[in-house]
Amino acid sequence: MSTNYAPPVPFEFPPIYSFPPFFTLQPHAPSRDKQVTAWVDLIRAYCTHHRVYRLSLNASILDLPLFRNAALNRSVSRDMLHTLLTALVKADLAEWTSKSKTHVFVYWKSLSEWSDTLVAWAKDNGFANTVVTGYEVRLGDYVTDQEFYAMDEAVFAKVVAHLDHQRRIVMINPSSNVDELGFKIIG
Repeated sequence: MSTNYAPPVPFEFPPIYSFPPFFTLQPHAPSRDKQVTAWVDLIRAYCTHHRVYRLSLNASILDLPLFRNAALNRSVSRDMLHTLLTALVKADLAEWTSKSKTHVFVYWKSLSEWSDTLVAWAKDNGFANTVVTGYEVRLGDYVTDQEFYAMDEAVFAKVVAHLDHQRRIVMINPSSNVDELGFKIIG
């Protein structure tokens, strides 16, 4: 998990989080399907609240409150976590970062939704048709109150590539460093 964001209020877990069987993958297919759907919703909500853009299958992630309910002394297994991350990928809410399938980019908004968010921000704040850098859009003074502030670099690069593919930006200064990208958001 990678984020430097501290949410203003604690995350409120749904009631199902206090149900011990929620932390064990259910053997009955219809029950398991409902359980996995509930987990997908919970993971997305938690990642949105905490602005988490990456999750991995390493052991330390299993100690996160998201995957470990200390009050119940229950946590998901590594195998269950893999099942949950796979479900996120199938729902287009995550993408494996490599063929090893040990890390995912979490899309609490789709690339299209992030693209729309950036274009709306540019239009609303006078940055449409103006050259901006990746740094200005990700970390600049004008975006500190935006939900995309401090967006993960790799996810930001995917959003910019999506915008470029949609022809919603004009790339001025291509760069492998996302903060050095120069582009004009067409508005």
